[in-house]
Amino acid sequence: MLIVKMRFSEGFRRTERYIEAHYALLQFMFSFFCFSAVGYRPYLLSF
Repeated sequence: MLIVKMRFSEGFRRTERYIEAHYALLQFMFSFFCFSAVGYRPYLLSF
């Protein structure tokens, strides 16, 4: 049980590092999605 927990925490840490590395890209994609979804309204540039 402890081994599984350790392995899980290791995977979680790796995922956290991946999110940190790709945070800017994810934020850009999210803002672009909102931008296209609402219809190119200028107030969305404040992201």
